[in-house]
Amino acid sequence: MRIELEKGNLGHGPAALEIGVKGFRSDPTGVDPTQVLIEIYDGKLQVHIWDGSSQDPQTAIIQPANK
Repeated sequence: MRIELEKGNLGHGPAALEIGVKGFRSDPTGVDPTQVLIEIYDGKLQVHIWDGSSQDPQTAIIQPANK
């Protein structure tokens, strides 16, 4: 499955895309499973991933493409 979004679809500020798959762990204190959070913050794409072992996610910061 491939999902492709335009930058504007995520909005600015707190707008983000949350992905959760039931049956898999996320933040051990969270009620709803959200293993992946994708957001645009400070002009950069950030991808946060929870593996169920910590409240804090691993985060990848992706720079914008030069066009």
